[in-house]
Amino acid sequence: MEKEAKIRSNAQREVMLTALREAGDKGVLNSKLKEISNNYTSRTAELAKAGYIIDCLNLGGGLYKYILRYEPKIPRVQQRAIEMFWDILENEYNGIANKEVLEEIFHKYNLNVVRNWGANRQKKKIA
Repeated sequence: MEKEAKIRSNAQREVMLTALREAGDKGVLNSKLKEISNNYTSRTAELAKAGYIIDCLNLGGGLYKYILRYEPKIPRVQQRAIEMFWDILENEYNGIANKEVLEEIFHKYNLNVVRNWGANRQKKKIA
């Protein structure tokens, strides 16, 4: 995620949290959350990963109400798998890896390697 997008996402999450806190049990409609962020479902998923519990009630007709049920004292920060891998390799293996070390890290920390979407596709040349 580029720097500006990350800053924007963080700001949107904070505005959403403020709205959810202020609404309490009354909740916030998805139409209001969409005013805060077009990607409000991504923001609520990120909050859930951080340990917040947000109920989503279907009111019918495309309307949903989001209610903040639990807020952690210290939000969890989920480290990206690649960052976690480099930290482990550097701190536990002095930055040195062979096949056995890589297999051990992947198994011990439940990591895997996947290709980015489209990695196998040939790029078209534009004349």
